[in-house]
Amino acid sequence: MVGFTQHIREGSVERTEDGRIAAYLRIGSGFRQNDDFLREIGQDVFEVFSDASELSVDPENPTNFGSKIDFVIPKGIAPFDVVSGNRVPLPFDFKVSTNNQAVGWFDRGNFKGLLKVEMRMPFVSLVTIEGRFEIVLG
Repeated sequence: MVGFTQHIREGSVERTEDGRIAAYLRIGSGFRQNDDFLREIGQDVFEVFSDASELSVDPENPTNFGSKIDFVIPKGIAPFDVVSGNRVPLPFDFKVSTNNQAVGWFDRGNFKGLLKVEMRMPFVSLVTIEGRFEIVLG
């Protein structure tokens, strides 16, 4: 899936009650069927948290964000296969665990950096999605 691009449809950066920085991003994949599927299972918002007190402007010392999300895709839900373009209902509950990491910094008014998502699922070896990101502000 080299060159696969996701878009941020909307989002916010907030300070949590315990003082951490939280980023909430509603992602669009470029595939309506995939976006519909993520919305169906409640996974269309990407959430990451940082213990940093402020966002970095230094690429040598970026702000680190992370989260771990466990969820179940219920039996009968049909995931979208970006390779075949088909949706096939799952015959059983499908447990997914993700470890999400993003490191970033402000550069010329935009926030950019590196993203890595590791997914663990039944019958599938570890799936790793990684790449650069840039959030264009304003």
